[in-house]
Amino acid sequence: MAGQVPFASSLQRRILTFFGTILREVRSVFSVSARSTEMKRYILPCMMGLALAGGPAFADETRTPPPTEPYYAPQPSGCDLVRLKIYFEPGTATLTPFARDAISEVSEQLAGCSVQRLNTTAIAGDSSTEAPVIGLAEDRRASVMKELLAQGIRASDVAMNTDLGNSVMSRTVDIELQTVPARIS
Repeated sequence: MAGQVPFASSLQRRILTFFGTILREVRSVFSVSARSTEMKRYILPCMMGLALAGGPAFADETRTPPPTEPYYAPQPSGCDLVRLKIYFEPGTATLTPFARDAISEVSEQLAGCSVQRLNTTAIAGDSSTEAPVIGLAEDRRASVMKELLAQGIRASDVAMNTDLGNSVMSRTVDIELQTVPARIS
């Protein structure tokens, strides 16, 4: 086995055998032609260079060893400022199934967090007169607060605002939850 480079991998041996076969074929083709000397001078060194350059890429020594301990990606902190906008059907204060799902998702997202402050702004502009608008906005806010409590979202500091919207699409309750990681004592 003189002149052969010892490689550990069978894939490496197959690659070198492949390039060796190509080189033999190229030599046999160029030895027949009249320009074989010129071709050997340029093509054969290029082929040899490619064969040698490809060898180290497949060598076992260049691989990084597998980790000895498992690596866990850092978990993003879910205890950040959370904003949620709950939409209502025109003229009603009943939560839609989508709104209930959104509150449920926020509850799951805040697992392990403590809600420090809860700001709610009820906006109702989809009524024809001002008196029913204020009552509708307060009813919507009460519906949202009831669902938040049912999902286990409570805050030590609660701020409630009412806004008289001026468009038909002003039928929301905007919620802002300021959270910190929960302390277990």
